Parts: sequence; C-alpha cells; structure tokens
Amino acid sequence: MFQFLAGESANEQGADYAQTVVTEGQKICEDNSWEEKYPMLAAGLESSDPREQYINGYTAILMRNEAMFVEGAAKRYGESTVSSFLGDIAPRIMDVVRVFAPNTIAHIIANAQPLTAMTGQIVVIKPTFTSTAAGVSAGDEVFKDQTDGTYASEQNTDTVGTGDGSTKTFNKTLTYKVRYTDFACQTGGQTTPVSIKVDGVEVATDDGAGTITGTGITGTIDYDTKALSLTWTTAPTAGQVITCEYYANSESDATAIRELQLGLNVIPVVAKSHPLRLSWSVQAQLAATAAIALDVEDTLSVIAGQFLKIERDRQLIRYIGTLAGAVDTDLVFDAVAVSGLSRREKFGDFVITLNQAKREIFTASGRGSVSWIVAGTTAAVVIKSMPGFVPAAAVTPIGAHVVGTVDGVTVIEDPAMVGTTGSAAPTEYLVGYNGILPGDSGVIIADWIPVYFTPTDISPDLQGKKALLSMYDRVANVTTYYKRGRIDNV
Repeated sequence: MFQFLAGESANEQGADYAQTVVTEGQKICEDNSWEEKYPMLAAGLESSDPREQYINGYTAILMRNEAMFVEGAAKRYGESTVSSFLGDIAPRIMDVVRVFAPNTIAHIIANAQPLTAMTGQIVVIKPTFTSTAAGVSAGDEVFKDQTDGTYASEQNTDTVGTGDGSTKTFNKTLTYKVRYTDFACQTGGQTTPVSIKVDGVEVATDDGAGTITGTGITGTIDYDTKALSLTWTTAPTAGQVITCEYYANSESDATAIRELQLGLNVIPVVAKSHPLRLSWSVQAQLAATAAIALDVEDTLSVIAGQFLKIERDRQLIRYIGTLAGAVDTDLVFDAVAVSGLSRREKFGDFVITLNQAKREIFTASGRGSVSWIVAGTTAAVVIKSMPGFVPAAAVTPIGAHVVGTVDGVTVIEDPAMVGTTGSAAPTEYLVGYNGILPGDSGVIIADWIPVYFTPTDISPDLQGKKALLSMYDRVANVTTYYKRGRIDNV
C-alpha cells in the first residue's frame, strides 16, 4: 500500500496517494460486504467529488483497523470474554468510527492520513529546485521561492566577472552549450544568441557566427566548447558586474534541462495513545434500564464518540494556533460602530481583513489563500453577521463546529478558542490554507485506531468500568499556512 512510481510529477504522485486510499477503501468495503450495511460509506467511495471519495476511503481503512483490533482482543482475552463483554459493543464501535471519522474538523483544517499499523508512514510534499538559475538557488523551495519565469526554459545568465578598473580581458567557460542554429526562428525573432551586459545594460552582441562586437569591446564565443573571451578598449570600472545572457542548447547538452526535486517524502510516525477510563454505578444502571430502558453500552458509544471528536478537534485547533503564533497586527479588525452605517454593513468590512490574510499566506508560502476560519465565539458574531455569510444547513453546536461560509471560506466556531498564552480568547480567529493536494497540508494527522473499548469490568463494589483508547499522531508540515487575527469592539 502507498507505493509510488519514479518519474511521476508531484501532482501525479499526490493524486496517486489519494487514489490509493480510495481504492483500498473500496476493496475493504467489498471484501467485508459493507455496501448494504453502510450504504452511505459505499456511496461516498463512488462520489464524483475526490475529497468525499478520499474521506470515505480513509474511514473504511480506519474501520478495517478497528475490526482487526477487535479480532486481536479476542485472541488476547479469549473468545468467550469477547463474546460476553466486547461482542455487544463491537458493532457500536464500528458505527462510532463510521460517523466520527469523516466528521472531524481535521478534514477541514488539516490532512488526515490513515495508518495501517501503530508504526507507519505519512506522505509529505516539499518540491525543491536542483539548479541555481532564474533567480533561485539549488535547494530553494518551489512556490515559496519565486523564479523570474525562466527556470523551465533554455534562457540562462552566467556571470563572466567583476571589473577592477584595470583588467581589460575576461575569459569564461559558460555553463551550457549555446543554441545558435536557426536561432531567430527558435527564439521568436532574436537574431543573436549572446548578449553581453555590464550592470544589466547590453554593451555587445554576437553575429551568430562566434564574433562578438560592441562599442569599445570585442570578443569571441565558441558555441560548442562554451569558451567565451571578451576584451575592452577601456577596462570596466571597479565593481561593475559583467554577465552573458544566452539560450542553452538542450538538444546537445542535456545538463541544460533544469530539474525540480519533487520532494515527495515518506516520513515514519508512531501513533500515540490517548486513553480514557469510564465508570458508572451498576445500581444506577439497573434502575435506568428498568425505568427508561437505558442501554449503557449505547449511551457509552454516543458519549465516547462525541467526546473523542471534541477532544481531537480542540487539540488540533490549539496546535495550529501555536504554529500560527501571536496575533498579526495587520489582521486586527475594528468592529466599532460608525456613524451612517449599520453594524451589519460595518461587519462586512471584515472581508478586507480576510483578503489581507490571503495575501499574507501567499506571500509567506509562495502559494495559497484562506481555506477556512476558526473563530472564537465573539469573533464568530461578527463573521456570522456579515452580508456575505451563508449559514450551514444543519449546525450541531457541540465543540468546534461548522456554522457556514463567507466569501467562499468555511467558517468554524470554537467555543474554547484560546490565545497563545492558553487563556480564553473569544475575540480571536485563525485562518489557514489546506495545500494543493494531500501531503501539502500545514498539519497532517496520522490515524490508526480512532476508538477502542476494553471489555467491561464490574468490581465487587458494584462499579462498572470500561476504558477506551484512541491512537494517532500529528505532524507539522507547512507552518506558513496559518495566521492569527483578532476582532475588536464588537
């Protein structure tokens, strides 16, 4: 699982990873005859939306992990123990995973990748330049570091030397062979292959046959051996930079074809344990069962699923908040009332701050925009009151929850929003970008076991106990995708 082919592009390999998750999920669903039992899961795997396909493939893999874990429990505790204690809740575990896994905030603000064992691997993408050219250096990050637009071309500039006020002759072996045959045709009408410049100003050109001439300068260029020689009548002054601009001949010199290192890396991770123990009174359980037909196992499943979701979402939001750092002063919006404007009209100006956030993410990362907003309760009042806000069709206000969209951006309200010091910060908000494909997200969640229940234990003092366990890890990948802002005077 999760294998890649050499020579594929980053987009192809990123898409291959996502498709591998979907294909694995489809196979799991088919092998376990889940199409009828979990029709929504099967439908999601066949969706025309690649994101929905991926989420359901991820969910199916986690459900398979869960089933294998329950099977392991049978071997550890014995078939009779599992049948009498764990057997009743095993189907409920699967339902918890099926509902809980695809609905976590992680799928909105991060990239969740399934593990197939406690120790596994996640995929990250960090493409880099391998050549120093076109305004970038070898090792610089693609998108973050910007070229002058000529990296994927034959255009090249070599530094010939620097004037010292006395040296008149400069010799240089160019980096690549020079294209000169049918040059005007291949370069859109340019008639000379070589341009000699001093401090960026052209001072000489060649004649297409290897002779270089200009005002007060002569020279020669051998297009195949790359030997360049320049002689000035009057020596260039001290500090003047002499460069040679030319088109490399990639047909006869393959080294002239620049490369990108795709940076598709597989990083080892170990899922960390997140344990919790639950207890209850057996007398109260018997009374509740008799009075209102309360099923403790069902209730336990619902509570555990909701609690784990809230915990994971809260932990992830706070982790991203730490990566975002302190409030960016350029992202502080003053919601104070203005004479002649309604509060709703004033709140609409927050879109300007949102556009500033988009610009800052792009500037810091070389790509990206704002995919989502996580807002404290006070900040959410402003955002939900904006003229362009579109409320979600169904809102379940438990923990961090989606409340709608504004300007095409998903809005999440977090009643437990905290600042960098860990204190409550209801006026603050976080914005982030999800990346261009799986593996390019700011944070990656590595999921193994969403929730596992131990067998129920009834102690001699009539206390029921059951433990549950969630196992996952998180990895910071592109921290420049996150910014923190604040809304004042609401």
